[in-house]
Order: sequence, then structure tokens, then C-alpha cells
Amino acid sequence: MEEKKSLNFFKRIYYSIFKFDKYDIFLNEKAGIATRYILVLVLLSVLLICIFEVCDFINIYNRGRNYILENNLPEFKYEVGELKFSKPIENRDEETKYYFYANTDNLTEAQIGDIKNKSGDYKYSLLLFKDRLIFSVNGLASEHEYKTYADQINIEEFDNQDLIDVLNELSPMKVFGMILGIETISIYIAQIIATFMNILLLFLSACLICRIINLALEYRSLYNISCYSITFPIIVTAIYNIFYMKTNIEIKNMDTVYLILAYIYLIASLFIIKQEVSKQKIEIKKNIKNINIEKGKTVEELEKEKEQSKEESKKNKEEKEKKEDKKDSDLSSKKVPNNGEPDGSEI
Repeated sequence: MEEKKSLNFFKRIYYSIFKFDKYDIFLNEKAGIATRYILVLVLLSVLLICIFEVCDFINIYNRGRNYILENNLPEFKYEVGELKFSKPIENRDEETKYYFYANTDNLTEAQIGDIKNKSGDYKYSLLLFKDRLIFSVNGLASEHEYKTYADQINIEEFDNQDLIDVLNELSPMKVFGMILGIETISIYIAQIIATFMNILLLFLSACLICRIINLALEYRSLYNISCYSITFPIIVTAIYNIFYMKTNIEIKNMDTVYLILAYIYLIASLFIIKQEVSKQKIEIKKNIKNINIEKGKTVEELEKEKEQSKEESKKNKEEKEKKEDKKDSDLSSKKVPNNGEPDGSEI
């Protein structure tokens, strides 16, 4: 009980990864404790990923901000849902792996598609066209129409000077905080949903495994084990995402690796718990046997003592009867002397 109370968050991580034999500590915990553990663990992993990602983005933002403030950006103007640049722009930054392209001519969808494919070689890309922008991170592109956002923030016209004024008002730290908050919340929600779907899969698998190995555990215990079994995969995935952001080296089928690691921890913990339960059963049987043996000895001793008590009681009774017979005979001899004849004392 004291060990459970002393288990802080980081000690739970340590036990979950390195101490299979400690998983029995989690069996009788409330399901809410395991749930809170997962919520915090996912939050920390997402926050760590977002910090690295936003730092990269802020580096690009600062470069772009300086580029615009130094009046290197050609004249442009937005009005009536359309953007117009004075000339096409194409800019690359190999250090940050960033690609920028702006062309507000009347391009066909095929031409726009070719430009999107071209930008796929870069980690970040921003493509500005006549009626839309396309922003891409690691090949995942999102397309947005100007008019949709302009109507939401009530902007009818926008030009170079307006952009410079906005950039002067927004410091890099403000942008960092805004992007970090928005990205953390959006990614956290997605990761929580995915994580609990995987926990549900592990829980169902744990129920099946327990039936196979004849291990009787409560559903709450299986849920707790499923939560703690997924600790290492969550941490490994977070490290991989940071590694990928820095190196752009992709590991294929990372989702499969994630589940394999989780199942290794789940199965290993269940089999260790099974061994511990078997040991406890053996110990209980030994104790019961010893108790029975002790009880058997006690009964023999009681029977022996009972027999001895009977013998002593019988012996005492015989002695008592002998004393009583002797006493009666003495009394009889005193009452009738000389066989009942007068002894001459009466004359």
C-alpha cells in the first residue's frame, strides 16, 4: 500500500518500461488513475513534439518576416477574393527546407498540380495562387481559399503595407505561443483518440490472452495493464517524430511497430502475473497442507491425552472404591466384636 502511494508519475513510467514484475501493483488501482496517467503522458509527448516543430516553424517565420520587412517581397494586393502579385516569385531555403512560390496568373489545375508536386521535396512549402493558398508540412498539404478567411475576419483589401504593419505588431514570441497552443490542442485531441483506440484493442486482446492462459483478472485490472503497456510505444513514437523532423528520415510502418511494442509489453506482463499467481497458489496449498498436518497432530495428541485421562480417572475410581471398602470393613468390625458374643464387661 505504501509503495502505491509513493508512485509518482515518473516512477510509473519507469516501472511501465523496465519493471515487468511490478505490473501487479497496477492491478487493484482505480481505472481513473491509469486514465489520468495516459492523459498526462500523451500531453507531455505531444507538447514535446510541438515545441520542436514550432521552433522550426519560427525559424522559417523569422526568415520570411525579415525578407518582407526588408522590402524584398514584390508588390501585391488582395481584393474581392483574389490575390494579385506584380510578378511570379519562387524562393527556396535549403537550410530550413522551405519552398515559397507565388503566381497569381490564370493557371490551370494541371499547372497547379505540377507546382504542388514540385514542392513535395521540401519539408515546408507555401504556394500562393490567384484564389487560394496551399500550405504543406512533410508532404501533408492543406488548401484554403482567401475569400473564406477574409470574410471571417472582415477584410476586403490587403496589400504590402498592411502585411508589414501586421508583422510589426506580431512579435516572434507571440506567434510562437499562438501556434504552439493551437497545434498542441489539435494534435493532442487526435492523439488521445488514437491512443484510447489502441488501448481498447489491447484490452480486448488481454481478455483473450487471459482466457487462453487461464488467468482470472478483473476487467479493471486488464484495462490498467493495457494503459501501462502502451507507455513505451508512446515515448518511442514521440522520439521518432522529433528525429523525423530533424533528419527527414522516415521509418515505414511505424504504426505497426507501435502496436508490436505494445503487445510485447502486454503479453510479457500477463505471463509474469500468471507466474506470480501460480506461485501464490502453490504457497497457499503448502500452507493449507501444513495447517492440516498440524491439525492432524493436534488431534492425535488430544486423543492420547483423552485416553490417558480416562485411564487416570479409572485408576482413581478403583482406588477410591478400595478405600471405601476398607473403611466399611473397619466399621463393621467395631460394631460387632467377638462374633456377637458378650465379652463379660456387662457383669
